[in-house]
Amino acid sequence: MKLSLENRLILTDVLPKEGNYATMLLREDVLSKVKLTQDEMTKWDVSLEGNNFTWDEKKVEEIEVVFTEAEIGMIKKRLSELDSTSMLNPNTTKLYKLFN
Repeated sequence: MKLSLENRLILTDVLPKEGNYATMLLREDVLSKVKLTQDEMTKWDVSLEGNNFTWDEKKVEEIEVVFTEAEIGMIKKRLSELDSTSMLNPNTTKLYKLFN
């Protein structure tokens, strides 16, 4: 699955913050696949301004991320929880569409 920098950042925020051991292992695995590297931050001029990341749109590239079925299931479950509690926002809606 190709993910934009924006989707990667949103996904890190959407992942469960609490759960059982298996959920936390899946969370760590997903984070290891989508987190920004120092090289990417330098190459794409990523910076943090207040609570928001900014970057040079002309330099950023999507990356290919391979998720396991279990990881996709966890992400879909979390997005469904946000949907069922009316907690989706414009950013998380983009992820919801991508994973459903």
